[in-house]
Amino acid sequence: MKHLQFINAFILKFFSQRHRGHGGLRKQGILNKKIHFFFIHLHFKLILPSVISVSAVRGLFLQTLASFREIITLNFKIVSSVLLVTIIMVLSFPGCEASSGQQAAPISFHGISYRDIPGVTGEETAAIEALKEHYDSFIYGMLECTESFYNMDGEIKGFAALMCDWLSTLFGIPFIPQNYTWTDLLDGLEDETIDFSGYLMPSAGRRQTYSMTDPIAQRMVQYYRLRDSLPLSEIRKTRLPRYALVVDAASTHNVLQLATYEFEPVYVAVYTDAYELMLNGDVDALITVGVLETGFGSDVMTEDFMPPIFASTSFAVQNPAFQPFVSVVQKALQNGAIHYFHELYRQGYLEYMRNTLLSWLNEEESAFLKSNPVISIIGERDNYPLSFFNTRYQEWQGVAFDVLREVNLLIGLEFNVVNELSAEWHELLIMLEEGDAQMVTHLARTSERESRFLWPGSAFFTDQPVLISRNEVPI
Repeated sequence: MKHLQFINAFILKFFSQRHRGHGGLRKQGILNKKIHFFFIHLHFKLILPSVISVSAVRGLFLQTLASFREIITLNFKIVSSVLLVTIIMVLSFPGCEASSGQQAAPISFHGISYRDIPGVTGEETAAIEALKEHYDSFIYGMLECTESFYNMDGEIKGFAALMCDWLSTLFGIPFIPQNYTWTDLLDGLEDETIDFSGYLMPSAGRRQTYSMTDPIAQRMVQYYRLRDSLPLSEIRKTRLPRYALVVDAASTHNVLQLATYEFEPVYVAVYTDAYELMLNGDVDALITVGVLETGFGSDVMTEDFMPPIFASTSFAVQNPAFQPFVSVVQKALQNGAIHYFHELYRQGYLEYMRNTLLSWLNEEESAFLKSNPVISIIGERDNYPLSFFNTRYQEWQGVAFDVLREVNLLIGLEFNVVNELSAEWHELLIMLEEGDAQMVTHLARTSERESRFLWPGSAFFTDQPVLISRNEVPI
């Protein structure tokens, strides 16, 4: 963690020097607080091996520019420069656990036994084996959420179920996922009717009550608001927004500490209580971890909280007799298991999205998917960035094909381009009208075409052309 401290020190020193002499900036203290808190989150997000990627860096950069408008207004070049330097510095370090010596070969955590994890002691092995003699299985408590949802057969699926499968193989005893309300989860851990949990966020206060590992997954804190309600940015222009917050939740403490906009808090015992408050107009939104959308209907939408707040979750237990299990999982994390957990999380969330989409289909739509596994489409060779043929890589690319790949991941439909690369647009249109293909990657909607084709209810891309000219040539 020394490199994190070094980077933080660099950032704060940089800003203090650049702001020296700006005595007229009344909000300098608030500004530095916002910058400091954001970069703590940025470092934490980038350092996690599971999320270091170009897309992650790009996403965080864009989120930052969007959320820190007043900072950017003060000095865009300062923020942009420090962001760039920080990203380069963070990615230049090999990692928290790296040493100057030769790195050990990575461990495969698929199907591994806990006995094969480096650092597990004989005392831990003896304690675990003794507990296995007294228990047939263990309960893994969760809240119903995107990490632990019910599929259409009533089975619990998602990251929690995949984690339980891994734990069952790791320790040689079944871990069974079960969903509870927030209060029932805490009570069950206390009275030992629930053995373990993968929902609790690790914190100094909770570690006094629970044995907890380092984070096994990361979540974003989000706004939940009614889809047809006034945007929060508009509400802020006329009054303080009213936000529902869950009592004693770790995400609530983080929001109260890190929020950059003032608001009026309204506390609820469980997050679902906020729905009626939103319907009655008593609150404008709920703020909590972004995995709880399963508790609401399609009339509720989510937005990322700004500035970004990351709420982690851990493998935790309150019964001190079960502490050896937590110790073993912690040692797995120290040996790189976070990579494996990240892949489980990705698989689990994909399961959730697939289940949600399939649950929206009626019988006719479901039957169509089963009888039409391959869809013939027309691809435009030169309509960048929507649809084009990349001659260097000899493949179809563009926004349309990115969308179709996501559809393939969700429901398994395959899309096959059936037109010749040399075909002109008028030939493609004839193919579509005569049924030689079922879809085209792009078609402008006009009054003349309105009755000739079936049109979607929403667009995946909106083009907004502008006129550009030289200064001396007025438009």
